[in-house]
Amino acid sequence: MSTHTTVSPTTDAKDPVQTTRSPTQPVTSPTLITVNPSTSLDLATLPSPSAHTDPNPLSHSHPASTPCTQADPIAPSPSHPSPACSSLEPLTCPSPDPPEPILQNPSPPPSPLTVGPQHSDFSPATTAQAPVPGATGGAGDRRLEEALGALMAALDDYRGQFPELQGLEQEVIRLESLLMQRQGLTRSRASSLSITVEHALESFSFLNEDEDEDNDGPGDRPPSSLEPKAEDGLNSPSARPLSTECPALDTALVQHLYYCSRLLLKLGTFGPLRCQEAWALERLLREARVLEVVCELSRRWEIPATSAQEVVQFSASRPGFLTFWDQCTEGLSPFICPVKQVLLTFCNQYGARLSLRQPGLAEAVCVKFLEDMLGQKLPRRPQPGPGEQLTVFQFWSYVETLDSPSMEAYVTETAEEVLLVQNLNSDDQAVVLKALRLAPEGRLRRDGLRALSTLLVHGNNKVMAAVSTQLRSLSLGPAFRERALLCFLNQLEDEDVQTRVAGCLALGCIKAPEGIEPLVYLCQTDTEVVREAARQSLQQCGEAGGWEIKGKRDSLPTDG
Repeated sequence: MSTHTTVSPTTDAKDPVQTTRSPTQPVTSPTLITVNPSTSLDLATLPSPSAHTDPNPLSHSHPASTPCTQADPIAPSPSHPSPACSSLEPLTCPSPDPPEPILQNPSPPPSPLTVGPQHSDFSPATTAQAPVPGATGGAGDRRLEEALGALMAALDDYRGQFPELQGLEQEVIRLESLLMQRQGLTRSRASSLSITVEHALESFSFLNEDEDEDNDGPGDRPPSSLEPKAEDGLNSPSARPLSTECPALDTALVQHLYYCSRLLLKLGTFGPLRCQEAWALERLLREARVLEVVCELSRRWEIPATSAQEVVQFSASRPGFLTFWDQCTEGLSPFICPVKQVLLTFCNQYGARLSLRQPGLAEAVCVKFLEDMLGQKLPRRPQPGPGEQLTVFQFWSYVETLDSPSMEAYVTETAEEVLLVQNLNSDDQAVVLKALRLAPEGRLRRDGLRALSTLLVHGNNKVMAAVSTQLRSLSLGPAFRERALLCFLNQLEDEDVQTRVAGCLALGCIKAPEGIEPLVYLCQTDTEVVREAARQSLQQCGEAGGWEIKGKRDSLPTDG
């Protein structure tokens, strides 16, 4: 199959994806530590999607493990005391940037997650009647076609390099075929992008305006400049764009397709730091499963869905989750929902109970829930535009990875984790030390582990000693050690210098030989403060780490 390039002339897609180039060297899938999905909130266990249509979709489970699993590198969003659901702005305090940067959807930039008081005009009733931003269809809306073409072109660049992508490519081709069948079209992949390309070329017609004005008439124009005739058929820009005939589903699909294209840009990493690549592959496997679900629904695309249960089903009983989604989308399509509506619904349902523990806790729990589902940090300040959107498929695929058996259990467990992280980030030494003593092993997930590692950099001697002791003790448990190892290795790839330093020091505390190669790499390539932390951790990794320092001493940069 050939590589296709899609030129997008419209401004509908706010996050156009450029065609990626194939790496000059073959890229092999990273060999990383495979951990049990139960050790992380966001380790997916998805199979390679099937190309066969199931008349009874969504009823089967997917137990196969992914080749590369990686915890979601999303930074915490601890809340500060504030009235319940008053405003999201004070919720998120500065924290290390997550490895996954803020992802811009093809829709306009996100707006703030600001939830008004109960007496404000912003209420479930008024919000529920608002149209889904970007869910407008029509003959001129080719966003789905352009997003599909961009992803197919990007996948061409990686063909044969990552076996994990075969399922995704299979589902993308299947989706294109189903969309074309709905339009009564039969064409090859090569010709499927012709409409988009020719439609895009129209936007450059102004370059020839001056030349056309000098011509005596239509007869003087070259044949290539003549208007397309009716018999041009599929290659005419006036041909109907690909669509599921459901604007909300089209919008959700565009969001997922562009997200896949952005994830592909994280592949092809050279060197031992491969956590981001593994994380992207894990997410792409989940997206392949989403596209499989959409394809299985193709026979019912034209039938308006009224509830989440008509669209997705969990592999095991998870009471409360789909009911919550239906409450969020009341009066809307179940396929997509504004993030601020999810926040409002969550606070209305759980705000009173959680505020008894701490004011503003409901907001903090919901923000963590949303950021984990979206795989990105949410904006902390007002932004123009209709706001970030969450699809039912993002909601479903994330919940499938959770250990929590119900929505109520998830809210309770996440609230405890959020409170623990807030206490670990406290400026009061007594609060921090108490949190360290009482922190149960199972509650120290990604956000808590990152908070512990930060204390190794910014804490005083007493706090740093307590953190080191706690990490060494807890790392004796295999489940905790795997979870901590993935978290700290991931921190080595963070853009923030202090986060990388914290990751180095934490790896030294758990004496992880798996971290020796990445630490040596940082000794050779990073800034001096990171190199020093890496050297210190290598010395703590025992004889193997000391040998690496001695063997590579000549290649390590020296001060000055």
